[in-house]
Amino acid sequence: MARSQAQDIIRCQYCEEEPALFQCVPCGDEFCSRCKTFHLKSKVPSGHNIIPISERLHPTNMVKMCESHPSKPYDACCENCQVPVCILCIQEIHNTHRIGKMQDMYEKQKAAAIKELSEMKTQRRADVIQRIKDVENGESRIKTSHQNLRREMKRQAKDFIDHINAILNEGLDESESDEKKKLEELSQHKAELEEYKQNLEHVIENLEDLTESSPPADLILYRKQNPDVVKHLKFPDTVVTTDPTFTAGQFNKTLNKKQFGQMTKSKLTRGR
Repeated sequence: MARSQAQDIIRCQYCEEEPALFQCVPCGDEFCSRCKTFHLKSKVPSGHNIIPISERLHPTNMVKMCESHPSKPYDACCENCQVPVCILCIQEIHNTHRIGKMQDMYEKQKAAAIKELSEMKTQRRADVIQRIKDVENGESRIKTSHQNLRREMKRQAKDFIDHINAILNEGLDESESDEKKKLEELSQHKAELEEYKQNLEHVIENLEDLTESSPPADLILYRKQNPDVVKHLKFPDTVVTTDPTFTAGQFNKTLNKKQFGQMTKSKLTRGR
């Protein structure tokens, strides 16, 4: 590809003087209006498809060469197998199948991909963000409720302090152990949601690229390999937190832990 030294201008590959205004999609050659006729006289197996250079980045003008026959471009689709095919693919493998236009299948798959993309960018993205917020609220609730619970236990202990120091310490340790365990579980669940969000954003990025700036064959192949990408993004289970409770007991000289008060531990339950 010839370019000028002074300016980043694409020059005609034949005369190397005039700016290149056209490109032949199968050949990849870039040429000016004057050399266009010269190029059309050359013979190539796949024929010529001349487009303005300004339009070559449009997905429908992009050409992908066949993976099984690298010298041939994908120029049609097998409707039975839902894959792009070249002329040799049709002759060797798909000769008894229904062959359709690349553009028709591309538009069909693009519409489905855009629908899934819309769902992921709106509902799925909003859902995972909300669930992350719910987990953060659960963390706050666990911390606050355990702090309140420990204050209540300490108030109860003021009347028993000389007799129940050992019991109080046991209760505080139990509360702190429960808090630590549940916070670790919530932290793990939050990480699962963050990972889901990261995978979701990755799929969104892939589909945006495939539907906006990639060859039609790439989208079709991706859809063949990932026919229902939204359903395969498994949403982590929902976690519901319950506050721990403390029920004060009655004081007497033979006070034991049950009489001092019993704590009901907080719970994390998973669900869809």
